[in-house]
Amino acid sequence: MAEGGASPVKSVAEASLLMKSINDLTQCAICHEMLSQPKLLPCFHTFCLGCLQKSFADQQPGDGVPCAVCRRIFNVPDDGIEALPPHFFVENILDSKRILNQLTQQHKCEICCDDDDDDDGFEKQFATSYCGECAQFLCSRCSKYGISLSVYTL
Repeated sequence: MAEGGASPVKSVAEASLLMKSINDLTQCAICHEMLSQPKLLPCFHTFCLGCLQKSFADQQPGDGVPCAVCRRIFNVPDDGIEALPPHFFVENILDSKRILNQLTQQHKCEICCDDDDDDDGFEKQFATSYCGECAQFLCSRCSKYGISLSVYTL
């Protein structure tokens, strides 16, 4: 078990469950898309700035409007909906999610798949590791030939 009692993700199923939780946390309850410019309401629900602007387009500063989830009334700020505070925690999760998506995309080996010649007798492989020194994704066969200490398993 990892320090602090938290267990590291050990399987694709656990990683998939974690991604579902992250998707739930980062989905706007109005448009059902990934949050864009997340704004925090006084009730702690979070919505896209654009969705809030569309929902309350006819409202004036000081008007009481309901949260789309809990229906709790909040007042439109003096400077408009744009003045609602950004949800920095959710913004950080969104940034992490974008990075994670880039890292977990399946890549082909950049050594043996870089070759356009299909008659080499080898099946083109997906990457299982990444070399930090040469900045290339490598399959298990090609990573065996490297001696770099900067090869990280995907």
